[in-house]
Amino acid sequence: HHTSSINHLPPGATAYDPATATATIVVKATARGTLPRMRPVKFDADAKCGEQHKEEVLEQGVVAKDGRLANVMAYVAKGAERWTYATPTTAVTLDQQGCMYLPHVFTVMVNQPVTIRNSDPVMHNIHAVPKTND
Repeated sequence: HHTSSINHLPPGATAYDPATATATIVVKATARGTLPRMRPVKFDADAKCGEQHKEEVLEQGVVAKDGRLANVMAYVAKGAERWTYATPTTAVTLDQQGCMYLPHVFTVMVNQPVTIRNSDPVMHNIHAVPKTND
C-alpha cells in the first residue's frame, strides 16, 4: 500500500482541529415507502461457503430495521472548504468472512491505506472494475 502526507491545499485553507469543533452532526437515515425484498444469497459456487452459514443470509443492498437504514454514507457537501483534513494513517480493513465482504460499506481518503484480507477457508477470485473512480 502507498501512504503519503501530501494534501492538496486549497488557497487559504488551514488544518482542521477537532478540538475547535463547534458542532456535531448526527445522521439518522430512514426509509420511506416499500423497500425492495432482499433475496437470499446463494453460496452454491463453493461448498465451503455454504457450510459457513447455518441460517439464510439476505442480500445487503438495502438493510433496514424499524425503518432505519444501515450502510448509508453522509457527507458535508458545502462549508468545509476552509479546512484541510489529514489523511488517516490507520488502514481500513476489507475482509472476506463467510464468503461476504465485511464491512459491506466503508469510506477511505485518498492515500489512506486499505488492507484486504481473506478470512475464509477458500480462495476467492476477486477483481474490482471501477467505472468512475480509480
